[in-house]
Amino acid sequence: MKKWWVGVLALVLCLSSCAQTAEEAEPTASAPATPPPTPEITEAPEELPVYSDPITAFYDTLVYDRSYDCTPFWAFLSRQEANAWEAEARHIFTYLKENAHPELERSYLGLDLEQFEENFFAYVVTQSALDADVSWSNLMTGEGEGVYFGTGREAGEALARIGHYRYFVESWYDSFTWLKNETPLDWYVFSPEEALARLTEGNDLEFAQGEYRLEEKEEPEGEELLENPVDGWVSQWLYKDGTTLAMADDTYREAEIWQEELCHVYDVLAVHANPAADLSGRIAAARDALIELAPAHGDAMALELYSNAFSGGDQEGEIRPGSLATSDRWRICVEYYRHETLRLWELILVYIGRDQLTWVFDPKEHEAELPLSRNPELEDWERERLRYLETGRDVYLCFDAERMPFERLRAYTGYDKLSQPLEEVKAYAHRRAPGVQMEVFCQEEYGGPAAVLLMTDEGTTQEFHIGELDVWQGGIGELTAEDVDFDGNSDLLLLLGQSGTGGCLYYAAFLKDSGGGYRYEPGFTSIPKPQIDGEHQVIWGGIDVARGYTYFAYEVEKDIFRLTHKLVTEFADIEGKDVCCTEYTMKNGEESEVGRRAFPADKRLFPEILADYITQDPVWEGWSWCDPWAFFRAG
Repeated sequence: MKKWWVGVLALVLCLSSCAQTAEEAEPTASAPATPPPTPEITEAPEELPVYSDPITAFYDTLVYDRSYDCTPFWAFLSRQEANAWEAEARHIFTYLKENAHPELERSYLGLDLEQFEENFFAYVVTQSALDADVSWSNLMTGEGEGVYFGTGREAGEALARIGHYRYFVESWYDSFTWLKNETPLDWYVFSPEEALARLTEGNDLEFAQGEYRLEEKEEPEGEELLENPVDGWVSQWLYKDGTTLAMADDTYREAEIWQEELCHVYDVLAVHANPAADLSGRIAAARDALIELAPAHGDAMALELYSNAFSGGDQEGEIRPGSLATSDRWRICVEYYRHETLRLWELILVYIGRDQLTWVFDPKEHEAELPLSRNPELEDWERERLRYLETGRDVYLCFDAERMPFERLRAYTGYDKLSQPLEEVKAYAHRRAPGVQMEVFCQEEYGGPAAVLLMTDEGTTQEFHIGELDVWQGGIGELTAEDVDFDGNSDLLLLLGQSGTGGCLYYAAFLKDSGGGYRYEPGFTSIPKPQIDGEHQVIWGGIDVARGYTYFAYEVEKDIFRLTHKLVTEFADIEGKDVCCTEYTMKNGEESEVGRRAFPADKRLFPEILADYITQDPVWEGWSWCDPWAFFRAG
C-alpha cells in the first residue's frame, strides 16, 4: 500500500505543475503534441535498488522523457501497472482452481472459488472508483453545488487499483508459495520486456528499462496509519493465537468489531459527501463488495494454512481442514477489515478533520459480554480464580461492586436455582467430594447469612439457609467425606477457614440422615480443629495459644454435638514458674471444675505437662484416649 500513497503524492506534485484547464488541449499518451527527444539513460548506480517483485521494480526504475509528466501520461502509466497486477491476481486464481482438492466445493467447507474470484474483482473495481472520487474531486468538501472531478481522477482510479491488487497479490504469494516449493519471484508472470513493448506500441513514446535487483525480502512493517481505540483493548482483553475454543470466539468477536468500524467509515463518507454528488450507490456498492469478499478470502487462506485443500499434489483422501481453520478464517478477516478501515480513515481524514474523527467502538459494551477473568486490571491470582469459576472448577471468591461484581459472575453459579436467594452475595465457594458437589453463597465475606446448594451425582438437590455462618481467614476450603456422628454413614465436612487465635481450623458439618439426604448441624462449627475419634466416639478439639493449651471433648447426644469435657493447661502465675492443669465437666451448658493440679514449668512444653496430668489419674478417664500433642503448634 505504500506505493499507492507514493503515487498519490507524485500525482499531486505533477498536477500542481502541469494541470491545464478543461478548455486547453492536453497531450495524449497515444499522440504527444511534439516528438519527444531521445531519452538520456543514465548509468546504473553502483548500489542498484532492490525490489521484492518485478512489477514495482520495473515501473519504479522506468526511464522516460520527463516532459511527459502530465495527467494523461500518468494515467497511461498507472493503467499499465494496474493491468500488470491484475494479471498476477488472475494468475493466482487460475492456480488455485487448478490445484484445489476436488472435494473442496462439494464438501461441508463449501468454498466457491468462482464466486470468490468474481467478488474479488468486483470489489477492486468498485472500491477503486470510490477512492478516486474521494481523492480527486471535491466530493468530500461538502461545499458548493457542482462536483469537480479533477483532471487526475482517471489516474487516481488506476493508482487505487494498483494498491488493492498489490495488497492481495503479495500476501497470497507469501502464503501459497510453499505449495510449489519455489520462491515468490518464480510465481510472477510479469515480463519487463513485454511491458516495455506495450508501453511503446502504437505511439511515439520512448521508454527504457532502468537497472535493479530482485531479492527475496519481507515487506517492511508499515507504521500505523492512525491511532485507534481497538488495538490496545484487543491486546489486553482478547486471546490472540487461536488455539482454543475461547480464542476462536475471540477472533470472531474482533472481526465483528472491525466490520462495524468499517461500515461506520462508509457512513462517514456518505455524511460528508458533497450534496450535489450522488455517491450513495457507489459507497454502498463498495461496502457490500468488501463484506462479501472478506469471508471467502479468510476461508481460502485458512484452508491453505490448515489443510491439503490446495496441495497441488496427491488429491486422494479427505480434505483435512484442521481444528484451527475456522478461527484462522476470522483472524484473516480481522486483518483485512482493520487494514481497510484504517486506510479509509486516512483517506478521508484530510477532509473532515481529526477533531471530527469518531469511532463506534465502545469498550464497556464488549467488556460486559466477556468473562470477567479477561479484565487486565485484576491481579493475576484474581483472574486465575475467575477462570476456575468460569470453567466449573473448585474455587473460593470474594466480590466487590467495583472490581469483581457478583452480578457479572452469577451465571457461572447456581444462584438462580435458589428458592430463597440472598439479597447480596459477597463470597462464594464451589467444592466437590466423592458423589456430591456444594455451592455456598455468603452475604458477608466473614460471617453472616448463607445459602447452600448441595447436589448429588444422582441428581438430587438440597437447599440450606444458615442464619450465621462464620467464615475465617483463608475462606472456604475443601469438602471432605467422613463419618462424624458415628452412625456408619459418610457425612460431609466443609472447611470454613482458619482463626488467627490458636491457628484453629473450623468446619461446617452436613450429616447424612436416614432418608438419604443431609442435614446441617450448627453445633459442629464451634469445634476448633476437630479430630474424629471413631474408636471412642469422641470429637476432639483444641487451641494452642501463647499462655495456654486447651483440649476439648465433644460427644454426640441425641444427634447433637455437645461439649462434655475440657482440660486447660496454662501458667499459674505471671512469672511462668508453674503450670496448672484444670479439668472441667460440662453439663447443661455450664462448666464445673472437677480437678486441678500444678506442675513446675521447668521450660517444658504444654503438651508434655498435659501428658503428665492425664497419666496421673484424671477425673474423666477419657483423657487417657487423647493425644496430648494433637493441637500443638510447633514454633
